[in-house]
Amino acid sequence: MKVKVLESDIGYVKKGHKAEIYPVTGASESISGTVISINPKVDENGLVQVTLKLSKGGSLLPGMNARAVIRAPQNNNLVVPKEAVVYRSGRPVVFTIDNNEAIWNYIEVGKDNGREIEVLDGLEADQTVIVSNNVQLGHQASVEITTE
Repeated sequence: MKVKVLESDIGYVKKGHKAEIYPVTGASESISGTVISINPKVDENGLVQVTLKLSKGGSLLPGMNARAVIRAPQNNNLVVPKEAVVYRSGRPVVFTIDNNEAIWNYIEVGKDNGREIEVLDGLEADQTVIVSNNVQLGHQASVEITTE
C-alpha cells in the first residue's frame, strides 16, 4: 500500500514502524502493516510517499482507498488538548487552576497532532489545565470546576 505523509511529519516515520490500515468501506477491524520504504522525494504538494507492506489483504482490493495510521514511537512527553492552548501576543499560554484561580502559564510547544499539543516547558504533569471558556480568561481570575 502506498500512502502520502506530510513532509513536516516524515522525520518521525522510519522503516520497520508498524501501521494500522482502515479500509474506507467501513470494515470494523484494521489490517496490520509495516513501513518498508520511504521515497526520498517530496512532491509538489509537500507530501512524501511511504510504502507499507500489509500482513494480509483483508477486504482491500487493488485501487481501493484506505486510511493508514503509522505508529511512530514517542517519548513520554506531556501533552494537553489543543483547546487548552490560547495565544497572547503571539505566545502560547495554558491556564491552570490553583486555589480556584486561573493561573497564566507561558509554554513552549512541541509536536501537534491536531487534537493534542506537546508541552516542552512551562507546565508540570500534576497541574489541572483549563480546556474551555479560556479565550477571554485573565491571570488570577476566579474560576469554578464543573463537570459535564
